[in-house]
Amino acid sequence: MGSQKRRSTIKWVGLAVIALPTFHIVSTLLFAVLGLAPSSSRWSLSLTFAGVLAVIGFAIGLQSKLVRRQQRSKVTDTLQVLVGTVSGVASGALLGFFIGGQLGEQQTLWAVVGLTIGAVGFGSLAMWAYRKQVRNKGRHGVRFASFCCSALSLVGGLCAYGLAFGL
Repeated sequence: MGSQKRRSTIKWVGLAVIALPTFHIVSTLLFAVLGLAPSSSRWSLSLTFAGVLAVIGFAIGLQSKLVRRQQRSKVTDTLQVLVGTVSGVASGALLGFFIGGQLGEQQTLWAVVGLTIGAVGFGSLAMWAYRKQVRNKGRHGVRFASFCCSALSLVGGLCAYGLAFGL
């Protein structure tokens, strides 16, 4: 029983470690574009940010509906993997854009490099984790994939919160 409690504690600590920087990134980006007026030259950033958050929020909402369905089918499993991957790509792009921009001292090139690395990295992780979770339902060896799915859903949920707060 101690091993189960330790695993659960490690999982929650890991999710907290992921949630804190994600919340910081989303809130920093949100407050940066929140006060922009339509006449501002940076208004397109506000629209782009809202669009990315909307994609993430829609994907997370649809994914939560698919997970709750009692009857599983190949179509819903495939759709769950697809929606999870789209959410992962968009979340990774958003986080990578911020991190790349910060590390590159606000240079656009580094922000785009970070966006690309984040999108490919998170998208690959999401595709692997959701496929593994769907295909190996009820089998052993899916703990890390389940943790990754939880982490990706947490990041997507925080991004969806950013959209709701920003609107």
